[in-house]
Amino acid sequence: TPETKDYDRDIRHYEFEVKGTSVSYKTGDSLAVWPRNDADLAEKVCQMMGYDAGQQLQVVPMETARNWCPQDLSVRQLFTHVLDIFGKPNKKFFDSLSLFAKDEKEKALLESIAINSDEGKAVYRDLVQDY
Repeated sequence: TPETKDYDRDIRHYEFEVKGTSVSYKTGDSLAVWPRNDADLAEKVCQMMGYDAGQQLQVVPMETARNWCPQDLSVRQLFTHVLDIFGKPNKKFFDSLSLFAKDEKEKALLESIAINSDEGKAVYRDLVQDY
């Protein structure tokens, strides 16, 4: 990952040895990696937040949603397979969070992070400095 304060993506380079396996690929193919949160830790987060991990949810996608999410899943599945609850939040996270802010000052602050204003840059650095 580039070492600059304005870069908020986590990029890693991995190499896979496929010689001797049934895996084949062509130039330009890509590999999707679907990470999961540790199930026990995700369960603890659910408990800490007072959620019933077994409760079934029905997710209604917003028109502006950019990320895919299953429409029918449990709270446990949401916290284990969909949400990145232990990673460094990127600026898109705060932009998405602003859609749910009820307080106009909080909404403006979250949006300032997403548009990369000077104030937003400082707030973002303070929020994610420990990651």
